[in-house]
Amino acid sequence: MSGKLFECGYGAILNEDVAVLEKCLAAILEAGTPALRICEIGMHDGNTARGLEAYCKAHGRELMYWGIDPDPGLTRPRYIPKDAAVIIGDSAEVFNQVPFGLDLVWVDGCHCSNHVMIETVRYGARVRPGGFMCYHDTNPACQGWGHQYHGPEILEFAVDVNRALEAIHFPWEPWKPFAEGCPDPTENIDCGTRAFRRTS
Repeated sequence: MSGKLFECGYGAILNEDVAVLEKCLAAILEAGTPALRICEIGMHDGNTARGLEAYCKAHGRELMYWGIDPDPGLTRPRYIPKDAAVIIGDSAEVFNQVPFGLDLVWVDGCHCSNHVMIETVRYGARVRPGGFMCYHDTNPACQGWGHQYHGPEILEFAVDVNRALEAIHFPWEPWKPFAEGCPDPTENIDCGTRAFRRTS
């Protein structure tokens, strides 16, 4: 693996994952979008948001950002982009606070089956035609690893992104696979990104 965690400008994702994310962002820019409307599920320390803001600035675009996180951030510093909307709560419950017409949803919150399935349905409906759903932590090596705190210590409540997407047969029409990073097992288990584009 050529990437290293925390050295890519987006926080704890690898260069291979950044390549997928920025391929999606470039496709959005090709449409001439003046402002990128992005929702991030799982803000953590805000470094992915910082990277998104820097990307938009470098390309002369505004960032309209909605960040969702269950932790109010009282115990850690968190970077928040200018004019961002921060929604504190469970992503499965606060989806109605996010607008329709999003360009991209970065799914990196709770990785259990339940949340991934719900987020795909609820937030995918808010993505405009031509927009993207991007799922982080899809590396095969991390599936079934890392209890996700919403339930018992069983596979469905560990990192279970890939099985969740398979369970609901995603992508369905009008979604298509777009790009994938770190598809093979790697020692950096917190990695792997799968992107899907809404075609209509």
